[in-house]
Amino acid sequence: SGKVITTNFIDDYEKQIRKLIDFEVIKSQPLKIVYDPFFGTGLNLLDRLLRHSGAAVRTIHNRRDPLFGGKRPEPDGKYLQDLSEEVRRSGADLGLSTDGDGDRFGIVDSSGRFVSPHEFLPLLLDYLVREKGWKGAAVRSLSTGSMFDRVGRRYNLEVIETPVGFKHLGAVMLERDVVLAGEESGGLSVLGHVPEKDGILACLLAAEMTARTGADPGKMLEEFRKEYGRLYNVRSDIELTGKTREKIIYSFFDNIPESINGKAVVDRDLRDGVKLFLDDETWVLIRLSGTEPLARVLVQACSEEKASQLIQDVRRKFEG
Repeated sequence: SGKVITTNFIDDYEKQIRKLIDFEVIKSQPLKIVYDPFFGTGLNLLDRLLRHSGAAVRTIHNRRDPLFGGKRPEPDGKYLQDLSEEVRRSGADLGLSTDGDGDRFGIVDSSGRFVSPHEFLPLLLDYLVREKGWKGAAVRSLSTGSMFDRVGRRYNLEVIETPVGFKHLGAVMLERDVVLAGEESGGLSVLGHVPEKDGILACLLAAEMTARTGADPGKMLEEFRKEYGRLYNVRSDIELTGKTREKIIYSFFDNIPESINGKAVVDRDLRDGVKLFLDDETWVLIRLSGTEPLARVLVQACSEEKASQLIQDVRRKFEG
């Protein structure tokens, strides 16, 4: 009909967020925060909410740009160099980032070190149960690290593992109470929220945790590891060029290895790619991306050296 109807969703969204985030806690200990929205939709929303809560916020990449400054708007460690540098330069307590459409998060501690979702999700799960008293199940994708499960066992929570993709985690949230649903690519949602990932919510939870504990995520992790130990998760993306795709399918999908790096495969999960277990908490996952011409190789091991060796051994199988 030629009419344009303008609708304001921001006010309703803010009302929902205020039900989940304790802004009084954030006000009680003003934080110094650097925020990188990657020129995207989180701009003037997350930073404004934090400023209204008394935080001193410096926002970088703070203009609308449909080309994202010519960079990939990915809140992953290798794309957060500008955020890490600004956190170190300014002496900030915390660095926060959201991707282009605001549904995924990136966290940097006060030293400028990237805190991966494998580390942040179990830390957050522990916080939500211990400090906020939330109850329910915990949900993670099969590509997400098993520290999540250790926290679940500590609090006697049912931990549900789903295929990769937040639609699978959201489906569980529609059926039952879920304290935290999260995946290694930087998506999460929590009890009482929509069953979809929300990077702005994730960053606000990181700010609340930091304010309540008086410690940035890096320092929180130090204490967390004293109780729960540590696992190492590493990901390597392989471009599917030439005959690489055929080699991967032949080496892992058509002929599933019986051993990797000299260790026998004791179990397997074929729901989403090929996930091979070498013991209870050591595994290798090979998935073909559904959105890019990439093979994603994810490993978990009890040491950084063993994780690196697993990655190298897997790559040799289809690069040789």
